[in-house]
Amino acid sequence: MTDMSIPSYNLTYSLKPEANQMAKFPKSETSPDKQPDRPHIYTKWERTRQSLLIATKQLVTEKDVDAISIADIARSANMSRGTVYNYFETVEAALAAAAVELIDEFAGRQRQYAEIETDPARVIAYGVYAALINAFDNQTLAWFYVRYAPRSPEVQAHLDAVMQQILEKGIAEHRFSLSQSRIPAIIIFIRGAVMHALRTLLETEHTDHLEIDIVILVLMTLGLPANEATTITQSIAADFRQIATSLNL
Repeated sequence: MTDMSIPSYNLTYSLKPEANQMAKFPKSETSPDKQPDRPHIYTKWERTRQSLLIATKQLVTEKDVDAISIADIARSANMSRGTVYNYFETVEAALAAAAVELIDEFAGRQRQYAEIETDPARVIAYGVYAALINAFDNQTLAWFYVRYAPRSPEVQAHLDAVMQQILEKGIAEHRFSLSQSRIPAIIIFIRGAVMHALRTLLETEHTDHLEIDIVILVLMTLGLPANEATTITQSIAADFRQIATSLNL
């Protein structure tokens, strides 16, 4: 059986240097008698940084990223602009740091499901459905994907790498009816379909199960018959909460 495990991609050190503010603060030495299972006690620096990231994430749900300023982050976090600059030199650095947390969390779900599901068609269906259902379950992540991901090659590369490995497996197992050379185009198609559908779901009150239709369309684009694509999608949608619970998400 082909290994479906997907490697974890850590964005922290692939983003711009200013985004990795943690590198500027050396970690304290661990005492020899410290127990490995002792709960982590967050320092004041860590708590402040997390508050700034929460404020940044909230702002992305309210306005386009180009309209966000350091003053906005400071105001949202109820801190001074000087405090923000102590942690993030630019708005882009704060956005990139917030993206690390959000995108790693989402990609982690995809990796976990790929470890227990052998059918690449179901893995793709789960990934697309999970991305779209964020419009209802996690609007912070949804807005980040819509408003920030398109301007971040690092975020796109992170998500594309996960998708590419699943597509390659599906092609190798003759599950998908396309050639290896078409993978880049398929990734762009899926990314665009998810992006536009997600914005529609966020901005439109009545969408008539758009998320279901998009997943079916993606599977049909990969070569699955319409009836099979529909059956897989309906199964994923019906079992989505149970799957999330089983993965402890």
